[in-house]
Amino acid sequence: RAVLWRSPPIRIVARPEAIRDACTSVAAHRWNDPWALQLVDQPLDALLPRLLGRGPGLTPAGDDVLVGFMLARQCRGEAAVILAGARSRSGQPSRAFLRWASKGQGPAVAVAMLHALVAADAQALGPALRNLLAFGGTTGSAILAGLTSGLEKLAWAPPIPGATPDHHPTSA
Repeated sequence: RAVLWRSPPIRIVARPEAIRDACTSVAAHRWNDPWALQLVDQPLDALLPRLLGRGPGLTPAGDDVLVGFMLARQCRGEAAVILAGARSRSGQPSRAFLRWASKGQGPAVAVAMLHALVAADAQALGPALRNLLAFGGTTGSAILAGLTSGLEKLAWAPPIPGATPDHHPTSA
């Protein structure tokens, strides 16, 4: 069955604390890889060799984590580093997936989850989570790990120069 890809702009409407709470509420369902979970507080370049091309799945779960991370972060400079590393470590399906994410595009189930998280919408989180976890053997839970790590990192980050209030969680 074909999966729709979507790239609507992400409007962060919830307060950072509410986004962190939403991420915490789904955390038990993330791919529980220690390297993936360190994306919140460790430098990306140190983790890339431990994630790119690694893990179970046709698109390795480590690559799927980075797809979710890029979608959540809306490609704030990490895309070039991730794509460069993927050239030598990831297969063609993963590289394509990562390229789409670097443009802010992803599977509809991932985008729906991202929207539910940034809105901290308790009613939307359950259905979005079920749909995302049904996406591939490990892909959904790995994307979830990337989404939550990316949002948690973004929620703690200082304001981004030139960012609009709609695109930065500290101004909700």
